[in-house]
Formats: sequence, structure tokens, C-alpha cells
Amino acid sequence: MGKTTLAQLVFNDDTIQSQFQLKIWVCVSHPFNEIKIAKAILEVTNRNSLSPTQPQALLQSIKKSISRKKFLLVMDDVWEDDDSKWKSLRACLKNGSPGSRILVTTRNENVAKAVGTTYTHRLEPLSDSYCWSVMSQIAFQERGEADREMLNEIGEEIAKKCKGLPLAAKTVGGLLRFKASYQKWQDVSRSKMWELEKVKKDLFPILTLSYNELRPTVKRCFSYCAVFPKDTIIEVAELIRIWMAQGFLLSSENVGGKMEQIGRDYFDDLATRSFFQDFE
Repeated sequence: MGKTTLAQLVFNDDTIQSQFQLKIWVCVSHPFNEIKIAKAILEVTNRNSLSPTQPQALLQSIKKSISRKKFLLVMDDVWEDDDSKWKSLRACLKNGSPGSRILVTTRNENVAKAVGTTYTHRLEPLSDSYCWSVMSQIAFQERGEADREMLNEIGEEIAKKCKGLPLAAKTVGGLLRFKASYQKWQDVSRSKMWELEKVKKDLFPILTLSYNELRPTVKRCFSYCAVFPKDTIIEVAELIRIWMAQGFLLSSENVGGKMEQIGRDYFDDLATRSFFQDFE
């Protein structure tokens, strides 16, 4: 279980729901943008009023909107560890009622110190066996017992290379789902990608390995999704219409097919490889 998933479970827990008058979720990401964070908070605390645009006016609006209210604020994926950039926002958030809580998810322990955290919970990496459990649930969908027996040992070897990272296990599981033979699983295990020093600290090489397996037409559709901010919620049908408007669903391999169905096929391909999260 990753940091964001754990925070979501806490945020949506029925017991937590009853403890707070206001519940606010903000995806902070990088780079740090105080105005963006303030506006996201005010979207929840001040729904019926227009938000100001100047930083100090925004902070004053937050201060008023949380006054005498017990709130839970989750700031997800925080990167900024410069204490001075948090000073103004931290000061205005002190105006809530006693018992208010701020939960921050981050990869950097210095961030926890910068935002004034009183308790730090460190998530330990998944065990190799749990990594394999996550991978196999995805990789063995619609496969028989014979495949499981043949691929189990090499699968466990690959799971060890995921370094206990949940997203890595999911991504590699999605990649292996489309590889039917032992030889192809072995190719993944022996990939030079695992030898990169960066793999020990970053998911990017692992994600690249899966991305490189996509057809060029599907790569183009997925690459376009970079225009959306992190944690954007978008309807699948709307995303497909955007791909259509951009001309991404027109190619020689799609002759005779309906663009809507082609778009859905592309989305399903990406979803089964774990490129999208929490889709319905």
C-alpha cells in the first residue's frame, strides 16, 4: 500500500467522517504553488463565494472559513522542504478548532520537518512475497493453473527487483499480463533497466519499461495525458473525445473501426497495464 492510498483510506473512513466538520484533500505536487493550494482549500471551505486572487486575501479567506471549525486537511505528494514557503499558509491554518488535523504525504523526510509535523509515520517497503502477490493478481488474470506453475518462480525473481514499491509491482504486473511465455518473462527479468542505479530511488525506469511495450498509437494517446494535472478526474468518454479531436485515433491500423471503440480499446490497454488509477 502506498502513501496516497493509505491517506485515502484514512480520509474516507466512516469514523473519520464523523469527527470533522470539514474534510479537505489537496494534491500539492511540484512545484510548490501557495495560491493553487489556497484556492483548492477554499473550494471546500468557501463553496458559495468567489475566491480572491491575491495571496494575502486568499489566506485571510481561509482563516475566516475554518474559524471555530474542526477540520481534516490532507496535503498529498508534497515536495517543498523550504520552511519559509510554508510560513504564511501554516499560520492561517492555526485558526481552526482544537482537534483539527493536517496530514501530509511526502517522499522526503525534510518536508515533514518544514511543515511542522508532530508525528511521522514511515511506510516500510512491501515484502518480496507481498510484491509478488500484488504482481501475480494482475499478471495472472484470465490465466490457468498451468501458467501459474510455469511462471511462479521467475515471477518471484522479478518481484524482488521491485524494491518493495507498490506502484512498481502493479506496473510490472500489468506488463507481464501481456507476456505469455516463460522466455518473455525471463527477458523482463534480465532487462538492463534493472541495473540502473536510478531504479533504486525512482520508478521512472520501471514505468519506461512498460511504456516502451505500448503500440505507437497508444503511446501518443497516453503521452497527451501529461497535459492534465496530477490527480485529475476525467470521464473516460471525455478523454476519448479529446483523443478523437486531436486526431490520435486515425491511423492505418484503424481502418474500418469506429473511433469511439478504438479509443475505448486504447484506454482499456492502458488501464490493464496500470497506467491509470482508480478508474471505473
